[in-house]
Amino acid sequence: MARALAEYFGNLLRISSPKAGEIVAIEDLSGSAVYFWLASLVQQGRGPVFLVTENNEQAEASQAYFQSAIKTLGIELPEGASLFYPDFEPSSLFGYEPLSAELKEQMSRTQQALLANTARVVFLPYKALFRRTLGQELVRGSRLHLAGSKGKQEDHGDGALCVIELEELCERLVDFGYEYHEIVAAKGQFARRGGIVDVFPYGSYYPVRLDFFGDEIEEIRSIDPMTQRSIRPVDDVVILPASTANRVLRQPWARSSLEGQFAAFAREMRGRVPEGALSTLVRTVEADMAAIAEGQYPPRAGFYAEAAGMRDETVVSFASVPPILVFLEPALIENEARSYRHFWEARIAEWRASGLTFTDFSDYYRFPREPLPSWLEEAASFLARGSCGSGFPAQLADRGVRYRARALLQGRTELARMVCCLRRTGEPAAPTLLYPSSR
Repeated sequence: MARALAEYFGNLLRISSPKAGEIVAIEDLSGSAVYFWLASLVQQGRGPVFLVTENNEQAEASQAYFQSAIKTLGIELPEGASLFYPDFEPSSLFGYEPLSAELKEQMSRTQQALLANTARVVFLPYKALFRRTLGQELVRGSRLHLAGSKGKQEDHGDGALCVIELEELCERLVDFGYEYHEIVAAKGQFARRGGIVDVFPYGSYYPVRLDFFGDEIEEIRSIDPMTQRSIRPVDDVVILPASTANRVLRQPWARSSLEGQFAAFAREMRGRVPEGALSTLVRTVEADMAAIAEGQYPPRAGFYAEAAGMRDETVVSFASVPPILVFLEPALIENEARSYRHFWEARIAEWRASGLTFTDFSDYYRFPREPLPSWLEEAASFLARGSCGSGFPAQLADRGVRYRARALLQGRTELARMVCCLRRTGEPAAPTLLYPSSR
């Protein structure tokens, strides 16, 4: 049965993979068929596939349906090859709350997997596709790959360190936002006892124990956070940051960037913000900047780090090869994107006028002028520009077609290798077995 399904969707994929500049259509790709088709596409391994949905909830649900589809088809993907990349709402300076550990880990794992070319499929809402990031350079440095030397018989590559000074390691962990504890019980914690360092990394399902001999990591073992006993040896471990705020705000450009943004806000909003509110904002920002300059990080450090560190790069920029973009229900995506943008542009404008923040909507997102503009029909001119700032896949006219795709020309400046717009009939359901017609 699995073989028949795999053959059917493999054939379907072959006829739905257009050549450069060609448009093809498949009718009635409905319900769980989307995820079986997606599984066949991912199995090809032509590059990372981004399944773009209208919101976080649908992206997570789609990932679950996809997992069921690959299980039914007997497709095995490496651990961490299927990823969820969430979006989150902006906040004012005074209403700032740190992101949850889960959100930070999901975003960090996806970015690192794309950089390492290990991501096969990423599920994300449309908004996250345009969310500004800290950029590849800073994210590349926010990763610590450690390997044990005992019995090592392979090169872990990717800059894996077997030798590192204990003090340097602890400083790096603090730099990554990890907190020192007597024992590690939760992600983002580390402990040191003589030549042993325990750490519970973000991006890992268990804490690890690093056993040092001098400055050499002799052995790495996973440990049980409840009993603190070693479980089994592991070859290597990747430590992702608990927070990037400290690293961003220590960069020489961070303070000047924040001061420039605030000065621009003051010029633009002069006479438009109530004097008392503006005075409170000025005092708060000046006090926080003074604390940051002294190496102290106020509760709003994450807000300042995001304001200072956001680049023109989005999650697409992290893909080492151009991704394949698949848009699920483009009409729903368009409606959601338009509503979201109008709401938050108005909300942030209200915050600025009330002296509650100095950032703007464009500081967080690189949305094009229209939610789903028509560069899909103008691939050649898009490739000549080589920028995602002025356009993105179009919602193709609904002519009774349930799937349409257009392949973009190959080139170093292209954003995506292929763009697919899928429209399904009915509500998504848990994948069920589909049989090709015998007629």
